[in-house]
Amino acid sequence: MSNTPTPSKTEQPGRPLMKFDLERVEELASRGLSLKQLAIALGVNLKTIQKHKKINQGLQSAIDKGRVRGLADVSNSLYESAMGGNVTAQIFYLKNRAPDDWRDRFENRVDIKADVTALHLAAMRNLVPIEGESEVETFPTDSK
Repeated sequence: MSNTPTPSKTEQPGRPLMKFDLERVEELASRGLSLKQLAIALGVNLKTIQKHKKINQGLQSAIDKGRVRGLADVSNSLYESAMGGNVTAQIFYLKNRAPDDWRDRFENRVDIKADVTALHLAAMRNLVPIEGESEVETFPTDSK
């Protein structure tokens, strides 16, 4: 895979496109660096990284491979710690890999569907007559 980006137009004026050390990019990405942190480590602007990711598949691939490798390394290390008897690692692993079975809190969700506007209008009708509707029903009093 070539490290030379292919510009969108030939003979485009301006600076020549940068070449990145893809092995270094992959290594930095494996350590969990964000794109902004990656740009700082490489000594370039964030916009440069974003631009080159679009035109240089090799750069995007190196970032993706690095991130996957870093995640795999940490996951394997966590797994080995858990299998080696580290109780904290075991708990963390189970809570993250099987959260439905190993979470500490269980939530009961209740969804109530009500027409709040209709309820509000019905309550208001009992307090104030609405124009065009009959008066509020009054109850007869015992007046003799």
